Amino acid sequence: MEYALTLENNRCIQVNFKNILWMFIIFAYCTNLLNLGVYLPLAFFPYTFIYLMKSRFGKGFWLITLFLVSFSILYSIIVYNYGFATKGLVLMYLIYPITLFILGYKLVEGDHKYKKTNRWIFLIVASFTFFGFSSLIQTIQTFGSMENASSALGGRIVISIWGGNTITATGLNTSLSFGLALLPVIFLTFKNNAYSKMKILIILCFGASAYSVTQLGNRTGLIIIVACFITVFLFSMKVSARKIINFVLLLTLTIITKVLFDSNFLSIRYAWEGTLLHARFQDMELSEDPRIITWKKVFIGILDNPLGGRQTEIQLNYAHNLWLDTGYDAGIVPFLLLCIFTLLSLISLLRFVKAKHPVIIKGIFIALYTTSFITFFVEPIIQGWFTFFCIFCLILGITHRLNFDNKKKLET
Repeated sequence: MEYALTLENNRCIQVNFKNILWMFIIFAYCTNLLNLGVYLPLAFFPYTFIYLMKSRFGKGFWLITLFLVSFSILYSIIVYNYGFATKGLVLMYLIYPITLFILGYKLVEGDHKYKKTNRWIFLIVASFTFFGFSSLIQTIQTFGSMENASSALGGRIVISIWGGNTITATGLNTSLSFGLALLPVIFLTFKNNAYSKMKILIILCFGASAYSVTQLGNRTGLIIIVACFITVFLFSMKVSARKIINFVLLLTLTIITKVLFDSNFLSIRYAWEGTLLHARFQDMELSEDPRIITWKKVFIGILDNPLGGRQTEIQLNYAHNLWLDTGYDAGIVPFLLLCIFTLLSLISLLRFVKAKHPVIIKGIFIALYTTSFITFFVEPIIQGWFTFFCIFCLILGITHRLNFDNKKKLET
């Protein structure tokens, strides 16, 4: 009896140690801890490779793997031949996406109560938010204000919390986007009291992220909030009396806020009009946005130059779009492979939404996918914010594993 208890205790210690180790690894990677965290996937690539060789997977898993690996290989070869990437960067392009996808699949194995899922998802959100918010605060403390920082650094730029690197405002928005995305989740029905504890973390992450994007003048952040409210309530909720009441309360709160804002209650309108974000909304018409002009040129350029090579002349360094930047760099074939991978990820999400998962879990994943695709649409992800794409691959791995386990459960 004592021997059995000792074995059980040792097993629990091993499990807890593994969880702590993976939590540290994910935190370090999301925050690029000490400017070294970005290299961590190289260390656990052998672990995921062994898991891939020893385990059995469904057709859906192999289909996603096929297109993700094909894209990574072809894109890496082409951009290296064009001289757009170093050998080290090419190694990351080859290994990181599939490694993070497999890791996400592994981490939530058998997670029927969603405890593992909640742990890893909220760790990612909190880690990204911590990095973005802390970097902003450090910059403000160094220069006194973001206006002073912009003048000294030559634009909307912040200093990394780890020092030595600067980050553009749009780049930092990728770290803050997940914190903005989850706000609609707190308005969903919580049948399990354990989920109520999430509200505190969601509100904290949202508050830190909202403050940061306001200071940085990031318009994308506001788009993410609105889009996530729409998608979460559209796809995760069934109509009921309680949900109608929640919607009416939210609408009423919005109207009251608008009235208070227009009347300049507590000088909130003056405070908003003094922010960089307000100024950026006033500065430019949508049709004059250089990104939209660049998208048009690059899309036509992909058809004219199907082998890539950055042949099209554009006014920006990148197209600021995941798919168009891929075609701009490497041509139409990697562009199409990435489009197919994107379609497969959307199919995985749709299956997840249709499956019998808790509404709160559905809402979380809908919000994360929504903010991911919005960010993909407006930022040079592969070239500038590759960590964000890799974390999306991890979330996709989690999604696919939950779908697989749910299907398996229904069949037994």
